[in-house]
Amino acid sequence: MLALLKLIPIKDYLWAALLLVVGCFALHYRSMEKEIHQFAAVGKAAVVQVKKDDAQAQTTETQNAIIYEKAVAIPAIADIGISCVRHASGSQVPAANPVAGAVPRDHASDGEQGPPYDPSGAILTRGAQADAEIIYLQARIAELEKQMNEGP
Repeated sequence: MLALLKLIPIKDYLWAALLLVVGCFALHYRSMEKEIHQFAAVGKAAVVQVKKDDAQAQTTETQNAIIYEKAVAIPAIADIGISCVRHASGSQVPAANPVAGAVPRDHASDGEQGPPYDPSGAILTRGAQADAEIIYLQARIAELEKQMNEGP
């Protein structure tokens, strides 16, 4: 057997080795080409999904903004004539024993009339605006959480 192998010139062995290297390179190149096509297909699908998510997020954002604008555009509640006033009817809480080192009070005592408080008007309007903003932000947070959970 060795005698037969010695009859083949070394040049033929080099050509065979070169052919083997080129064949291996061709197989490796084909497998890499398949991977590249697979990655490209996944990338295209991801781009399409991102565009779809962006369109849906923009639609939801626009809807939430419209809801917020409508809630803010609601006219203020008119003054309904309610006001809270502490009347001078005396205190129903028993007086506390004086504490040593206590600072004397300069504000109205329990028996005197305090400043009036009107719960209607600008305060209710501001509260309605805050409620609308909270509802808008809650919807936006839910949308972003959904988008994050559905992401890759």
